[in-house]
Amino acid sequence: MKRTMKKTAFAAAPAACGAVCAADLPGVARVMRPARVSRGDTNVRKIQPIDDAAWLWMPGDDGRLTGFETRTDRPNPNPDVKFVKFRKTFEVRPGEGPLVVDVSADERFYLTIDGAFIARGPNRATVENWQYQTYSVTLAPGDHVIVAVVWVLGDFGPLAQLSWRGGFILKADGVFDERLTTGKAKWEVGWLGGIRAIGIDNGVWGTGNQFEMTGAGPYAGEPADYVEAVGVRGPAGSKGPHIYGLRTPGWMLFPTQMPDQTETRVAPGAFRAVARGTTWRENRTWSEAETTSADVDAFNRLIQSGEKFVIPAKIF
Repeated sequence: MKRTMKKTAFAAAPAACGAVCAADLPGVARVMRPARVSRGDTNVRKIQPIDDAAWLWMPGDDGRLTGFETRTDRPNPNPDVKFVKFRKTFEVRPGEGPLVVDVSADERFYLTIDGAFIARGPNRATVENWQYQTYSVTLAPGDHVIVAVVWVLGDFGPLAQLSWRGGFILKADGVFDERLTTGKAKWEVGWLGGIRAIGIDNGVWGTGNQFEMTGAGPYAGEPADYVEAVGVRGPAGSKGPHIYGLRTPGWMLFPTQMPDQTETRVAPGAFRAVARGTTWRENRTWSEAETTSADVDAFNRLIQSGEKFVIPAKIF
């Protein structure tokens, strides 16, 4: 994804950051559920803990990219893509825990607790072999907030990214089941704005596209408002029109057997020059003053040590 700043030109060394530079939450461990190698009664009856959870989404939205906006009461601010943020506050009482959750989404999710990174996923697969991950998290007694950013890119995503429709599912074990499991606990959801797809150019490799973001971006940004999330598919094998031995349509969930990709915090390169009052141009020649200014030092302290600095209004 690409985030742009207008009326400012920067020259920087290549960035180096494994996935997203986010702070890990102590006490997080990956749990490997037993492998399932046969479809068997998947979506006919509940055969694993996550089958007891429902899939959630934004009310009034079909979870698909149709090429035009159909909502009028709470329209998607990004008509080319869908980015939503799910949120749930819950309590951990003394002596409870750890919290064990199964989690998945369509197309992708980014999960945090109290603002600290937990996981991203799921691993890509077909709808008939949709992947989910499991984590154990040790939390101190008190109130906590679990958040999942979920997005649907449609034609703007990699060609390898399959999808049934937008959705989010989470199953919590034990005492946290009623407090957190989707379909049992009430979750909030809201649209995330400020995201614009820049063309469709998957090329020969089909690896995806670039996006322009305004504001904080989807991980740190907040919706203009939250509403109660609604179920878009009930638990696997639940009662309804799909009983009598028929499969509940949509995602057939299987526990992924792949380890999580590496997430490492690193200092992302270095700024080499900063120019005021200009826009970016290729093959630009940078003056000595632009490479030795206090602006360069300030930007480098920001990315290397997190030191804050203030850019006065209208100086660029």
